[in-house]
Amino acid sequence: MRNNGFAAEVARAVHDWRPHGLVDNRVHCRYEITDENGLPILQQLLADDAMHMVSMMDHTPGQGQFKDMAAYRDYLTRTYKKTADEVEVIVERKLAAASGAFARMQTLAEAAHSAGISVASHDDDSTERVDTMLGIGADISEFPINMVAAAAAKTAGMSTIFGAPNIIRGKSQSGSMRAIDAIHEGLADCLCADYAPATLIVAVMRIPQMSDLSLPEAMRLVTVNPAKAAQLHDRGMIEVGKRADLIAVGEPGGVPQVTDCWVHGKLAYRARYDHG
Repeated sequence: MRNNGFAAEVARAVHDWRPHGLVDNRVHCRYEITDENGLPILQQLLADDAMHMVSMMDHTPGQGQFKDMAAYRDYLTRTYKKTADEVEVIVERKLAAASGAFARMQTLAEAAHSAGISVASHDDDSTERVDTMLGIGADISEFPINMVAAAAAKTAGMSTIFGAPNIIRGKSQSGSMRAIDAIHEGLADCLCADYAPATLIVAVMRIPQMSDLSLPEAMRLVTVNPAKAAQLHDRGMIEVGKRADLIAVGEPGGVPQVTDCWVHGKLAYRARYDHG
């Protein structure tokens, strides 16, 4: 969990902001399991009902996204402009903190489930990793990095999530598996924005051209399936008694765009585009 104090303040602000009953923001906290200071903050957010999903992220070098130490060192150097000496200090601290990570994960997962929210495992890279995360009660496999891990997660009954940008660019930016390959193999349950919300509707509309899925089947990747994964049982499908959260999609200039959005059946957003 990066910048814990700021994240906590943002979570509380979002929790308190519900204008007109139409905005229903949900806070997804991603916990870096080698962060020894993050657990009590997340526990407090749960107590305040200010967190609605949690992911267990492990960027310890040698597994997951950073498959070797060189990749991790390069990431720190490029992204955070760290010197070689600074990188070594970070690596040593991270490896040392990893020793108590499993106990922290168990504690957080138990608290999350007691609060009725889902727990996701991040960057699963093997059957063994999936088994470990299933052991603490993980409900979701978020960005499994290869087909073996994705298949293990599905077999275990976990929901699998891939990034919509991966669909559009045709590959993972970190060298992990292609999301469209998971769809071909029936191993993808959900798509998420992965920091690029506009890609969701574009990816969904493109998937029927790239796979055997129909448009309604592709739509399930961003509607009912994610709702179930996040334990939001009052939405995700058009059904009597559900929230009536709906969107209309146009294709100005051949690019899918949301034109209208209804929340609880009330118009909350409308946009018109220059078709020229």
